[in-house]
Amino acid sequence: MSTSNDQKQPLNNLPDLSKYMENNDLPLLMIVAGCLIVGFAAYLIYLQQPQSSKTIPSGKFSPPQKNPQTVSPVSLCLVVPASVLGGNIRENYPIDISDLEKLIDNSAYFLCIEPAEADMIQNQLELTEENMTNVSEQREVYIRINIADAPGIMGKKVPYILKRNLPANGQGVVRKIACLKYLSVSGLENFNRII
Repeated sequence: MSTSNDQKQPLNNLPDLSKYMENNDLPLLMIVAGCLIVGFAAYLIYLQQPQSSKTIPSGKFSPPQKNPQTVSPVSLCLVVPASVLGGNIRENYPIDISDLEKLIDNSAYFLCIEPAEADMIQNQLELTEENMTNVSEQREVYIRINIADAPGIMGKKVPYILKRNLPANGQGVVRKIACLKYLSVSGLENFNRII
């Protein structure tokens, strides 16, 4: 019972594209056709992927765990008056975050960089071997503190932001304390100066 009209009937349901040709909308028609072709091609590629790569992880995603051995410390280098140090800050001893904040608040210069870079800058400074108990309270002292797991302070140039990004429950280790040679500015050009 099928006739030639029945076979052509599905084609009659397609939109009449001739009206777009009359209104000079051919570029729009080409863009729509191009989008359909690209979309269909992307869909075919998606269907050809293995099932395991198509799955979307559920809400039970856990970030990769940090390996404590791979966390590199950050070196915080400060120039502070000797009066700020007090008796509880000593070389090769831990220092609490609250003491760090006090040092940052009173620093004239600061720098937060990788330990290897801190080594190079420390070598440019003119440091003395004076006994810290015998120096004037206003004497400028260089102090270098290594802080583990504190990437948020690397390269900061504003003391407030530096303090805000210190690890809340962290500790640092004082690696170097030494007086700067009187009137020496050698190496300080690398530091951020607090005005």
